Amino acid sequence: MSYLVAGGCFYWIFHDIGWRQLLRSTEHLVSWRLLPVIALDILSYLLVALEWQLLLRPVGIFRFRDATRAVFAGRFANDVLPVQLGYLVRVFLASRCLQKPFSVVVPSLLIERFLDGWWLGIGILALTFYLPLPSLIIRGRNILGGVLLLGLVLLIFLSLREAKTVQEPSQDAGEHGNFLRGFRRFWIRIIDGVRTIARSHLLPAVIGLSALKLLVQGLAYYGVLWAYGLEISVWTGLAIFLVAYLGITVPSTPASAGVFQFFSVIGLELFGIEKTTATGVSLVAFVVLTAPLAAAGFYAVATSGLKWRELREEVVRLKESLKGRAEI
Repeated sequence: MSYLVAGGCFYWIFHDIGWRQLLRSTEHLVSWRLLPVIALDILSYLLVALEWQLLLRPVGIFRFRDATRAVFAGRFANDVLPVQLGYLVRVFLASRCLQKPFSVVVPSLLIERFLDGWWLGIGILALTFYLPLPSLIIRGRNILGGVLLLGLVLLIFLSLREAKTVQEPSQDAGEHGNFLRGFRRFWIRIIDGVRTIARSHLLPAVIGLSALKLLVQGLAYYGVLWAYGLEISVWTGLAIFLVAYLGITVPSTPASAGVFQFFSVIGLELFGIEKTTATGVSLVAFVVLTAPLAAAGFYAVATSGLKWRELREEVVRLKESLKGRAEI
């Protein structure tokens, strides 16, 4: 299904553009200006690693080097696998380094993604006061806002709620009963992990890092517009980035190919950039913001000792644990 969506996005992007004009638009590209773009893009993922390291501090000492390797390896997996399965790789590598089960690491990722969405939602909401947005962006903003509001209420509720005792499944509960008990045990540990992070004294630093990370990514995107020779302000570039970033928050194709270009073109057109030029910018941005991270991610995977067989075995253990047969 995700590939059909990407195909539809690419069709909309390319079906009515001028190919000669597209090639001519790249003549204004100043290649050396892409160097700070790459540096900012890599910096943003180093901030992701630092943010994740702080999120996992209540669980154990997660070295920055290991966090960085896990983040870049997960990014590489997201670039080659659909529906952002790279997050599974991240959790696996972190659980192996910390020698903790999956369910202990997952809450940190949930909090991270929630904060990313929260800042994005605030940015999109601010953007609605700046200019009229198309109905597609408005619907996306409304859905995202509703989910984030619900998530905030749930986060506050969990932080105030006391922890529950995890009950072990009985031997005579049967396979169905063991599965329900195993799933309940897994869910309780996820909730307890979220509660622990929400009560951590490091949470304000994590929130600040989350905002800084999004700002750095926005500046990297603006750097592509600057390198392309577009005369727009930094604030306008950040606004276009927010629209583009909104499109890649939903799991889709590897590296969000197609979806990223679609929302980038929409954002650029909102600020008066002609579609053919906007298409060229979206293609350049995709390559520049993806290729260096993919190379760094490939190196991270190669040096992490990650074996897909081990990852598959971990997934099998997770399934068995939900049946009450193993520790999660």
